[in-house]
Amino acid sequence: MKFVVLSDTHGDISAAANVLDNLKNEVDGVIHLGDMDNDAIRLENRYNDLVFYYIKGNNEFGSFSPAERLIILEGFRVFMTHGHKYRVYFDLLRLYYAAEEREADVVLFGHTHSSFCKRDGRILFLNPGSISFPRSGKYKTFAILDINEDRLPKAAVYNYMGRDNFEPKKI
Repeated sequence: MKFVVLSDTHGDISAAANVLDNLKNEVDGVIHLGDMDNDAIRLENRYNDLVFYYIKGNNEFGSFSPAERLIILEGFRVFMTHGHKYRVYFDLLRLYYAAEEREADVVLFGHTHSSFCKRDGRILFLNPGSISFPRSGKYKTFAILDINEDRLPKAAVYNYMGRDNFEPKKI
């Protein structure tokens, strides 16, 4: 299964919609990591053939979406959080402990608007950055999470350089 992973759209879904227009036949779903969950709902209404998982971030006041989720994909435990409660701007130690407590195989987080992808032991940590308002680098970013029960989950971050133009980012 392949999922487009997005975070921190903050009301601007134009680039996210363009990515999904291009990849909707190559992926099974979308995971949105908050800020803003309404953006995920708008995308879900537009791309209703795809499976959507989403959570709220630190800017969704009054939202009924969960702040965190643990989902099972192809037998792997995927922990979704926006990241702000774990102080991800400073380090990933708190997030690592939260992943261990949940026996997560994959941790997906956002909040920093900067992409990150690294395996730490058995746990894959992935932050897709921001598809709308990046804070590091000159490109907007998103990720693709590839989960197959026959092998360890893997992910790649992509630079979005405009309509129909994105390429893997070297991290």
